[in-house]
Parts: sequence; structure tokens; C-alpha cells
Amino acid sequence: MFVVIAVHSALYAHILGNFPDVGKSFDTQYTNISENLYRYGKYSMGARDGAGNLLPTATEPPLYTVAYFVSYKLFGIGRAADEAMRVLQMILNAGVVYLVWRIGKIFSTRGGNIAAIFAALDLTAFFFAQNFQIPDTTLGFFMALWLLYLVKFLKQDLSYKSMLLSTLFLGLAMWTKMAVYMLWVPLGLFLLMFLWR
Repeated sequence: MFVVIAVHSALYAHILGNFPDVGKSFDTQYTNISENLYRYGKYSMGARDGAGNLLPTATEPPLYTVAYFVSYKLFGIGRAADEAMRVLQMILNAGVVYLVWRIGKIFSTRGGNIAAIFAALDLTAFFFAQNFQIPDTTLGFFMALWLLYLVKFLKQDLSYKSMLLSTLFLGLAMWTKMAVYMLWVPLGLFLLMFLWR
């Protein structure tokens, strides 16, 4: 884990020094909402009605936009707030590697080590962690936590604690990105079959 943190930190310093704009994308809906929340106190994409009032939106879940809003509150709108979010994404990416190791370790120590190596070598995940305008890494972190407690529930510990933590982290993932909202359907069917068996 320390090797992953050291390598990712070195890569982050290299990117910050040589390619500082690699984190920008065309997906600005999260930062638009956060900026309007910071400037005007409205959860809005920036569209206005005929009277010039900001129209509220429900198209994006609140977790990442509120985190970005907090970054704006602490650092103001600008480069420092963006870098704070990039550092958060990098920490969560390292957390995903750790969680993948823990999930694999439930099956075997060797499986956990192999899973962690594959997760650490996934440069696509590292690239998405650099993109501070989209919450994909944050989503991946909550999904990894959800999967950890789901696997613990199914393989090790049929307890309310594992079930509740799994549900909590799935809920946080749903509050991060819209794509997760339909996951409850296959998950519900799977759990019904598991409990019936």
C-alpha cells in the first residue's frame, strides 16, 4: 500500500508540474452546480427562467457537488479548489486499491495480493483520479466499500452490521453518480435468490 501511495504521489507531482490541465474535461455539470451553490445558494446547472432566476436541477446527485462546494468554500473558486478535489480523488483511488486487496483476501491471501496488484497497475483508474471534474473515482471508492461488505455478508458474516454497511455505501454511491440508481434491481433479485436458497 505504501508503494502505491509513493508511486501515485510521484506521478501526481509529475502531472501537476508538467500537465496541470490533464484533470479538466468537458463534463462540467458537477462544477457548474457547485459554483452556483457557492455563488447564489442554488442547486442549479445555470439555466435561467424568463425573469432571470436560476432554475433548480435534479439531474445530478448531490454528494460530489456538495464536496466541490466545500472545496470552493475553503479555497475559493479557482485552481486551489480544483487541486484539493484532485488530491481527494487520488486518496480515494489509493483507497480503492486497499479495498480490492481486502475483498480478495476474503477468498485467499494470494487472491488479495493479485487483486491489489491488478488494481494498482490500472493506469486508467489513475487517469480518472486526475480528472477532478467528474466523480468516477469517488463512485469507484463507494462501490468498492459496498462490494467489500456485500462479500463479507455473503461469505463470512451474516450480520446486520455487514448488511447495513453494504446498504449505506451503495446509497452513497447512488448519491455520487446517477448510473448506480438502477443497480438495486439486479442486486435485489440476487439477494432474494440468495436468501431463498
